Amino acid sequence: MRILTIGPIFGGGIPLVEDIVEAIQTLAIEHRTLNEPDWVQAYQVAAKARNPLPFYAKVHQALDQALDEFKPDLVLTFALAPLPPGFGKKLEGRGIKSAHWFFEDGRRFPTFERMAGEHTQFFAIQPWVAAFLQEKGINNARYLPLGVPVRCQSPEIIRANEPDVSLAFIGTPSARRVELFSQLTEFGLKLWGPGWDQTNDQLQACAQEGGRWLSRDEERDIYLRASLVVNLHQDSGREGAPDFINPRTFLLAALGVPQVLEDRLELAPLFDLTNELTVFRPATDLSALVRELLQNPEKREKRAQRAKERALSEHLLQHRVAQLLDM
Repeated sequence: MRILTIGPIFGGGIPLVEDIVEAIQTLAIEHRTLNEPDWVQAYQVAAKARNPLPFYAKVHQALDQALDEFKPDLVLTFALAPLPPGFGKKLEGRGIKSAHWFFEDGRRFPTFERMAGEHTQFFAIQPWVAAFLQEKGINNARYLPLGVPVRCQSPEIIRANEPDVSLAFIGTPSARRVELFSQLTEFGLKLWGPGWDQTNDQLQACAQEGGRWLSRDEERDIYLRASLVVNLHQDSGREGAPDFINPRTFLLAALGVPQVLEDRLELAPLFDLTNELTVFRPATDLSALVRELLQNPEKREKRAQRAKERALSEHLLQHRVAQLLDM
């Protein structure tokens, strides 16, 4: 099996694709990534001139060369990858299968319906996206959640014996996060990520390290130092209900870090919500729940350990890649 991957050239999806590629590389799969160093500048020039043709010509040329030299069995692409017009027909004409793993929010990027028609198989992290496409007669759509990155799978990763962060969160502010985190400052809340120093007086005091972006390893190390992480999406999800599992859920579980997160339908088939994860619902007093968990270290640590065992045995990114190939 030979897989050629094409990832985004900008945006928050780049680290996710790096994790997926790393998982592919641990399997018995020949792999190559197509992403030329000058693509970002070429895209910016094209956007400024409002003429994408020179940019796509460059991508077409690189793609043709990669197909000729590497001869992949499958081309795997991701949201915001620079796919040129005619991409699907080009691969079909060469007898090469294509798959797209769409890990963006379908509400924010409604282009997924058009994209699904370009590929042999289309995978989404939101079940409703796959169901919507199937109702439209697009039968190549499947649900495929994310999983644990390789960098969080090592048995040598150990949490701090005495965590020095009581309550942690890494990410950017949204109206919903500001509202809920403002209720949790009494618990020694610490916030990493840009934008918190521009929210309100309470949360500005919780902002860490000047609001700079952190590397993936820095994020992991902060989680390992935390007694508890509040895993909160930017918004409440489709029609007010959280509708997908974010990468942070799998990462924290694999590290054995206690987390409290929103309940959602997609969680129950993957984790035991009574013994492995602590979830809250709209009517839950989040402040009281956080207080209970911080005051009961044995309870939260037992749940975290069970979640770790589950994540490492069933929810690795390697498992997801295998599922993708099976489908």
